[in-house]
Amino acid sequence: MKHVVVMPILFMVNVALGQDATLKMRFVFKGEPPEQKQIQNPAAPPGARPVMDEKLLVDPESRGIQNVALYLVSDVSSQRSEGKKHVLTMENARFSPRLIVTRAGDTLEIVDKGPGVHDPDVMFLRNRPHLQLLAAAAGRNRPISLKLAEPIPISIDSKIYPWMRAFMLIMDHPFAAVSDAKGILKIDGLPAETSLEFRLFHEAARTIDCINLDDKRTTLDGNKIKITLKPGENDLGDILVPPFLFYPHVIP
Repeated sequence: MKHVVVMPILFMVNVALGQDATLKMRFVFKGEPPEQKQIQNPAAPPGARPVMDEKLLVDPESRGIQNVALYLVSDVSSQRSEGKKHVLTMENARFSPRLIVTRAGDTLEIVDKGPGVHDPDVMFLRNRPHLQLLAAAAGRNRPISLKLAEPIPISIDSKIYPWMRAFMLIMDHPFAAVSDAKGILKIDGLPAETSLEFRLFHEAARTIDCINLDDKRTTLDGNKIKITLKPGENDLGDILVPPFLFYPHVIP
């Protein structure tokens, strides 16, 4: 597998018309994986388990970075979602999953599994389901309608636990994905032989203003990647991410 020391970079490939493409890559921490730390929770209710800091999850063996999102920002035609249901659980002062990809027309159900109360707050920009959020906070698990796409990842917080956070993408197309525990990410059904622009997101490195390319620091424009894909699978290999992008979660 080839290695690319970069987050955003331009990849151009000559391809044929009229076929779909798959984009695949693996995000790798360039350095010693950071240790996951325990969060001090003096207000923990009885029966609560230790809470770990999940802002930056790096697999200690593969150095894969979990929860890197890649989503298309180019204008594309796509059918509206048929209305998929997504579930976000609150348990032991943490959300699961940490990063969730949805589409306009889907619903989100926030389920509180305790112990204690978590009181969620979704920081929407375009959607305004206030009554549904009040129901979720009261533990009634009422589905939240995601009617409109949001321009950026939306944070989901707890009004009780300051470290408790998740993020949600609400897209108007299906071309978005989140890296798994090994750092692997894949998006299917993309148009080939078309210049596509994607944006990267990771909560611990939301402002990615530079990258390491061939041991040189390169300025980055808005976390964006421009790619032209060939038909079939396009595997970009390992994307090596410099540790300083995650400061102060990682001290260089």
